[in-house]
Amino acid sequence: MNKTVIRLFKSAVGKYDGYSEKALQYGIIMPKCEDELVDYAIKTYGKDGELFNSAFHKSFDTVKNTDELTLLIQQCLHYLTTYGTNFTSPYVYIPTEELEVPNLDIDKIRFVNITAITEEQLKDKIVSLCNVTLKQETVNDVVALIKNYQFYDIVNSITNKEVKCQLCRVLNVVPSDPNEMLRYMIYLATGSTLKIKNQPTITIIRRFMNYSRYQDEVNEALKLYVSTEGYEKLASIFITNKDLFLAFKNSDNARIMNKLNKLGKKPNIKATHTPKVTDVVTNTDYPINYDLLGRTVEKMPVFKHMALLNALNYASASPEYMEYKIRNGRTFYTEAKPKDISEIIRRRNYLYCGIIKRVFEKVADKTYFIPNGVDYVLPTSEKQFIGDIPNKSKVTLTNNDALIVAIAWETECDLDLSIIDERGFKVGWNGVYKTNSARTLFSGDMTHLEDGRACEAVFVDADSYKGSVYVNLYSNRSGSDVPFKLIIAKADKSAETLEENYLIDPNDVLVTVNLKCSNTERGMTIGTFNVDGDTTTFAFDLDKNGSSMVSRHSEVDDMRLAVNSLKDEIGLTLRDFLVNCGANVVDTEPIEGEYVDLSLENISKETLLEIFLDK
Repeated sequence: MNKTVIRLFKSAVGKYDGYSEKALQYGIIMPKCEDELVDYAIKTYGKDGELFNSAFHKSFDTVKNTDELTLLIQQCLHYLTTYGTNFTSPYVYIPTEELEVPNLDIDKIRFVNITAITEEQLKDKIVSLCNVTLKQETVNDVVALIKNYQFYDIVNSITNKEVKCQLCRVLNVVPSDPNEMLRYMIYLATGSTLKIKNQPTITIIRRFMNYSRYQDEVNEALKLYVSTEGYEKLASIFITNKDLFLAFKNSDNARIMNKLNKLGKKPNIKATHTPKVTDVVTNTDYPINYDLLGRTVEKMPVFKHMALLNALNYASASPEYMEYKIRNGRTFYTEAKPKDISEIIRRRNYLYCGIIKRVFEKVADKTYFIPNGVDYVLPTSEKQFIGDIPNKSKVTLTNNDALIVAIAWETECDLDLSIIDERGFKVGWNGVYKTNSARTLFSGDMTHLEDGRACEAVFVDADSYKGSVYVNLYSNRSGSDVPFKLIIAKADKSAETLEENYLIDPNDVLVTVNLKCSNTERGMTIGTFNVDGDTTTFAFDLDKNGSSMVSRHSEVDDMRLAVNSLKDEIGLTLRDFLVNCGANVVDTEPIEGEYVDLSLENISKETLLEIFLDK
């Protein structure tokens, strides 16, 4: 279980004496835990210079000063000894190049901190995390932790629907809210908490209630609800959800369903349909009663309130495109409709003040450390994170720093890293090794592990340059999901740096993010970059592209770049929000005193989300 705690919260439950010397060698400060936990922490968060440099070419200077024909011949030799032999050759061609990875310098790096916590502290962290929409993997992890530590008293403190449904099933209890009860019934019948009123869902429910031996589980839950909460609550939503309720009807619950139907038709119980708050507030065709709006959003979970605020803020800039993230992790875009911008700004400011009011007392006078050049967006859901970082957050490099984007993996597969600029020009596999100016460079395509590891990296430098970063799973010989690390690092633009016998100095790694590809989700966009003179910005932007094994430029990429460029100008940042709440935000880590560490190394979803929970 402590591996899960390390992965979710950068913490370990228990009392420990001393610190792990082995972990320190990889840039991690953690208690002296069992060797298995230390190795797991290193694999998850460690700055492993050997892994980060296990690439085809070991120096960007080699790529810069080698002609394209030679680079192509070397790559073809690699393919002949991998794909050419169906990966049966005992020898795989990789150019013999000197590699001298710098040692970690404790005066240069920022350490990842893994802290020892008590079970009570773990319980608080779980509650903080379970008040937003979670990925299914996280739901499973959280439920396993709650079961293991028997934290059953926190069920009513959790708003996450998936976690709550699983816990209700374990404890044989039912939620009090009627909408949650209907969702729980759907979960018992379908395994999903999605409340969708369509024919496929209704068919699945009917088949379950008529043929499944587990139908009694739904009937018993329904009987328990009406015996403890009465009929009126459930009757109030019966008519608007009649097709779903009737799909559950069978001979064992017919009396209950008939009574709910009868009560639901009474005028004093029957619910009326009203438009969604989001549709009303973001559409200036609807007039707004601000007193009513204020009372409505105060009852919302704070992260829904924030999602509404983010939507209004983006709409206030008269965008050309609107961006929508959907449940399967993909993004789609539509042309934006004209709006009354002055009214949108008024609504945005009203909601912004409302968010500040909700969390002011909690954060005022606290100190928060956010490094210079790091801008987090306001979080709304765990599904909108890439690793521990909210999607659309940015890292900005200035002066003489160039950007390095890399991926590294330890699974027998062929992952491909590439960047495609706004013109459709591609650097990476199936593209070129370098731009005409030789200021953007690709380390080469690795199709096979070298000593159990592989890496691909791109050095990005230019005066004016923007585009998207892609990862594609071309082939997978493991048969399972492929975990990999996204690595964002900086490098001095000087020629002396490029001439070193390494690609990435582990001391210059800004952040690593643990991601994965699968056989069904083979392609993804992981971010966009924008070079403007001496300033280079990387925006984290995870977008799954389905089963595509090869990255290609499309109209969607142009839309994504337009959206991210606009968000650079008008994005609501966590830094500004905390300042407006009366917090002390510093960009240099305090030497003494209490503070909240929101550096790229030590931020976790729970640390960030906890800021916004109502006091």
